[in-house]
Amino acid sequence: MGLPLPELFLGAAPRPAVRAICRVFLLAAALAAFAPAVLPAQARGRPSVAAVESLLTSGSFESARAAATRLTRESPSDARSFDLLGAALLGGSPPRLLLAADAFREAVRLAPGDTVAWAGLADAGLRLGGADGEAMAREALERLLELNPAAVRAWDDWLKLYRSRVYRERMRRRLEPMASEPRVAVRLGQLLIEEERYAAADSVLDVVLAADSENAAALALRAQSAFEAGDAAAGVQYYESALRRARGDPEALWRQVVGIASPQELRAWAAGPADPERFLRAFWARRSANLFEPAASRVAEHFRRLRVARSRWALLHPLAGYQRLPRSRALNAGSSPGEEIFYQRCEARQFPGGRTSVADAARAFGLSGGALSSDAVPMPGVLSLDPQAFFGSSAMLGQFNGSVEDLDSAAATLGYSLRTGLDDRGLVYLRFGEPVRKMVGPPNAEDPFCAIPDLELWEYPDVGTVRFFRPSAVSVIGAGVSGRQTGDMVLRPMNDEQFETATEAMTRDATSVAAPLSFGAWFAQLRAADPRLTEVVVVTTRGAIAAELVPEDGAPGGVGESTNGVVALTSAAGRATLLVHARVGDSLGRQALPMRVRSFRRLAVSDLLIARPWGDTLVTRGAVLENLSRTLEFEVGANIRVAAEIYGLPASAGGQVGYRAVYQVVRSDDPARDLLRDSLTGATALAFERQRRSQGGVATEWLDVVTDPLPPGRYVLRLDLFVGDLRFGRAQASFRIVKRE
Repeated sequence: MGLPLPELFLGAAPRPAVRAICRVFLLAAALAAFAPAVLPAQARGRPSVAAVESLLTSGSFESARAAATRLTRESPSDARSFDLLGAALLGGSPPRLLLAADAFREAVRLAPGDTVAWAGLADAGLRLGGADGEAMAREALERLLELNPAAVRAWDDWLKLYRSRVYRERMRRRLEPMASEPRVAVRLGQLLIEEERYAAADSVLDVVLAADSENAAALALRAQSAFEAGDAAAGVQYYESALRRARGDPEALWRQVVGIASPQELRAWAAGPADPERFLRAFWARRSANLFEPAASRVAEHFRRLRVARSRWALLHPLAGYQRLPRSRALNAGSSPGEEIFYQRCEARQFPGGRTSVADAARAFGLSGGALSSDAVPMPGVLSLDPQAFFGSSAMLGQFNGSVEDLDSAAATLGYSLRTGLDDRGLVYLRFGEPVRKMVGPPNAEDPFCAIPDLELWEYPDVGTVRFFRPSAVSVIGAGVSGRQTGDMVLRPMNDEQFETATEAMTRDATSVAAPLSFGAWFAQLRAADPRLTEVVVVTTRGAIAAELVPEDGAPGGVGESTNGVVALTSAAGRATLLVHARVGDSLGRQALPMRVRSFRRLAVSDLLIARPWGDTLVTRGAVLENLSRTLEFEVGANIRVAAEIYGLPASAGGQVGYRAVYQVVRSDDPARDLLRDSLTGATALAFERQRRSQGGVATEWLDVVTDPLPPGRYVLRLDLFVGDLRFGRAQASFRIVKRE
């Protein structure tokens, strides 16, 4: 194999040409170890570039590697040969990342402007991961963007890397000479926003918009700049324009909000929304902070939070396996033995020598040994724990098996952190804002062994206590377990309650706008004037109402408001979220309910409406809605008028429809349960043969119910409709009879 490298240099510093020769020599020597004894038929003769390209296209990576190796030997000054060799090494199974990187480096030495080689080097670095891979990828991506500023993938890959102010400034200096290119100018605007230089960002983005007012990415960033700078009015204007042009660059708008997306929304976006504008409008409608005010208030709040999260909780190790590889995250999602021991000593016990609860003890790993040593700290900030020193000879009672991987497959594996550049603390802040209480360090502050800042507990009133931990802060001596694969603070639930809280933290979000008002709400569905649509009547038990229906796969229909607590919303059939807000004075209340909007295009009956009687026996929808009982409570002895609409029943020549109406009423201690039952045991039943007038295919069935015989309590009222022996519809509701002193 020749002389050892030091003897080859004879003690002298190697010149650049000699270093290059040595790199080629060492690369060839390394590849020779992997070369097959007999080359495939395609590689036995003199290989050609076209032949290697064909092998790569067909997925024959080993054959391509052998042929490309021969090409590099026969044409050591041909950069294309090294490009092909690098591609073959990357595509193999397993990929030989370091050898591929060497091949690409040789290619760029021979041809510094070889974008294929720089892209390959970046790919090798991203797949290698860790600090070495990040340095490799950063160098390659920066150079690639200099050579090809319009490269979309290179920019997206660069955004995955750790971005301190130094790295942003370095990238900005590389891009500024090419700022006349709109795509480059938009990227400069993003970097300036991240540096909080909003005036400079606006200047760059305004130049782009002056030339192309339809540029969705520039409009989205212009809105972000305005919101973060505190100019909400301008932010609303620019964001509305960006939404109207979302089809032009939907990913630009999605990148801004992906950190608060639910797992269901992540999956829906990945499947490709038919209309990005409609999808994003529904996305924000579901998050309305106050339906009595413009919806953009939640958008403004999001960008204010984003500015804080970006400055405080940037992801430090984005290319660690924990962040970028679902398999690695799954393997490391559960707590390590070291974390378990730390939890038992520093969190489960509230003071030195205190008892560990049975529930907490049951979670720990069944390791055995003596007593924990408090001086086993080899370096500041890292605890090196000896399990033999803690557990004694008796095994623990069991263990808590929950992990972040179990929260939701999308939340755990689709990379919220990698796509936002935020660690888990930043994501939770982005979703819920400032916690009401934050504690750094474990509760057992009296034990010096526990004095590390790698634990944070954040408390939210409607979520619970969220636990964050830096897994690399602890390790176990002699347990065969190395440090965990991330140095970032991550969600780390250690008991059932914390697991439920972590699930909340990673699968939903909430505004910080307080909504303490307690109120009840109910709804009923009827056919709209357009038979293809449904009218949903929404009622609150108190205060003014603002409500909106947000279809799962459509645009929101708009907010309905009234001071009397009743609104009617129109929607197409399908799954939707019903948002209901109530207001009494300055006090706000919020409710959200997933629902299925019914279709009334065939023979059907509406939901049952319960109202106070009025003098006229002409029962119309308008009259019923005017007299609805908001609370569904009636005093003993009061009469009740119930009504439902029947659709699609064939009418006679005189416009009459015939059917049988059967009413049942039963006292119930659990109306929600009884409404789902097919039969109501012990119910009082009333049956009527009806002839009602039908107009436009709609007939109204109604009945006045006398409550004198009914004692106070909750009741279920059910209406079944029959033609002959065939039941074609059912409507039901619950109400309460009260006795007032």
